[in-house]
Amino acid sequence: MNFVRAETIVQEITDDGKVRDIITQVRKSEAEQDAERQEAILRSLPEFKRDGHSAADAKADAKAAEAANEQQEKDEAKEYNVHTIDEAEFEHYQKIEDAEREKKRKLKSQD
Repeated sequence: MNFVRAETIVQEITDDGKVRDIITQVRKSEAEQDAERQEAILRSLPEFKRDGHSAADAKADAKAAEAANEQQEKDEAKEYNVHTIDEAEFEHYQKIEDAEREKKRKLKSQD
């Protein structure tokens, strides 16, 4: 733990028994002032700011948001339950229908 020397406190007990605190600030040397300026400059840089969010947290939040969006898209797709038919499937159903017509036609022709 770093302790900073900023003030001194002197306690006096007066004649009537009361405690009186005398606080005096310590003058900072030029080197201490320069070090504080440098630290302030570094702390103002974006990579050293303490905003409470680490890069790992941001990445995890982005992944969670992406997963939530994907889940929402899946739910929206399931909501309407619309199935589209491609050409191969259409041809398959057409062949089945033609075969049924052919069976009906043969049955009618036999009668």
